[in-house]
Formats: sequence, C-alpha cells, structure tokens
Amino acid sequence: MKLYYCAFELVIFLIIVLGCQPQSRYIKIKGSETVLPISLKLAEEFGKVPRLPGISVTAGGSGVGIAALLEKNADIAMSSREIKFEEKLKFKDRKVAYCEKIIGYDALAIVTHPSNPVDSISLRQLKLIFQDSIQYWSEVGGHKQKIVAFNRESSSGTYEFFKNVVLKKQKFGKLETVGANGELVEKIAANPRSIGYVGIAYLNPKVKTLKVYERAGEPAAAPTIENTMKGIYPLVRPLYFYYLCEREKELAPVLDFITSIKGQEMVKSVGYPPNKQYYPIANK
Repeated sequence: MKLYYCAFELVIFLIIVLGCQPQSRYIKIKGSETVLPISLKLAEEFGKVPRLPGISVTAGGSGVGIAALLEKNADIAMSSREIKFEEKLKFKDRKVAYCEKIIGYDALAIVTHPSNPVDSISLRQLKLIFQDSIQYWSEVGGHKQKIVAFNRESSSGTYEFFKNVVLKKQKFGKLETVGANGELVEKIAANPRSIGYVGIAYLNPKVKTLKVYERAGEPAAAPTIENTMKGIYPLVRPLYFYYLCEREKELAPVLDFITSIKGQEMVKSVGYPPNKQYYPIANK
C-alpha cells in the first residue's frame, strides 16, 4: 500500500496548484491525518487542471478540522470519526447547518515489529494491552518481553475510534503518545516489543500487521481492502468530508469528483476501501 508520511510536525501544510491561480479559488481542507492521503491526492489531481480551484490541505486531527469548519477557517473538514454531539450543538448555536459525505473507509490496522512471533490478536486482548492489564507478549503467545504500546493523541479521530470500539469507552493505561500515523509506524519499526494502531494507508513493510478476531474460535482477518469490503475485518470506520450546507454549490467541484467512480478509484489508489454507494463496481 502507498505510504504518505511527512516526518516533520503533526500539522502538515501543502498547497498544490498549477500556475498562478488566485488565492480566492483555493478550497481549504483541514483535519484528520488519516484522511490526509486522500486529500493530498485530491489536491494533486486538481492541480493538473487549470480550470479547477487550487486545494490547500492541512492536517492536525479530526477535532481540529471540525473546529476550523465551525470558525470558517476551513471549507471542508476531513474526519476519521463522526461529528460529536457537543460539536453538533456548537453548529446549532451558530445557526449554521453542516453536511457530510462518507468518502471512503478505513480498516484500522494493528501493527507490531516484524520480529514478533504473534500473528493474530483478539479485541479483548487489545483492550487489556492498551489498559496495561496485559503487560507481556507471552500472555498472548509471544516472547516473555514487556509490551510497549503506543497511543495516539486525544484530538485524533483514530484515538476516538479505538477507545470507543476496542476499549468500550473505558480509559487507556499510561501509554506513550505519538502524534501522527507515520511517526507511529516508525516507532513500531524501531522497537521489537511494540504495538500500535494506524490507518490502513500508512502500512509499509517496516511493520507487521496482526490479524484481528472478535471472539475465541472465530477466524482472524487481516486489514485489507478486500476484507473490509466483504465485511469480515472487525475494525472498520467511515472517513468523512464535512462542509457547510450553504456552500455545497461552491464546493461542487470537489464533492462531485470525490463521489464519482474516478474519485473513488483515487481513494482506493491511496490504500483505502471506497464507498460502495459511489463505487458500484465493488458490488459486481
């Protein structure tokens, strides 16, 4: 799968534009680092066509993107989680309506060091590892080594999803926090005792992907596009674009493209499963 990783700060800023287009034609996309590869590719595609608006992309977390949309500092918020209830109330207080589109899906991958003999893990085992209740790899079929679990920052939609689905909204243990998917992959690759979770598009040969199963006796599945679209991988989530409904016509070039078959092929090309609603080829 294609890796998109910028090894500088959590906030990543890129403007891709062909020629000298007026700044007023920029569409600002901000938010989830998981959705970042899609938006960067989108900006690249738009940059090839002079008549299309330029696109600026800034990462920083799903919550950051949604807050920027509320303050009208972004035209589109990219998010790897659904908008929260308290965020909905803020939009309601401002008397502005937001719209959403599911632009693709992510199979959240559980990664470890390639030298780790463990090949699969249950959701319950993951929960106990990330709560510090399981502390040694030997407790899940590995070597007698202390587990080093890496967590994401709380502003991340990836963090929210993992906490809600795997930890059942319970607290994490005292874990080392890593700001970005790419940074986490590098941490895992450098530590034989490590484990973490990343978006599927960030996988590379430096790390080993664990198969995941829900209950004992059930088959374990790998986080692949195929397994996601078949519904057999247990850690799948939608990826969103949020925008103000009143600006839908103005944002139509982006929205129409991302929901077209060509746009969904682009989503797939960066490593994410497309939305079958917009990608009927997947149903054949």
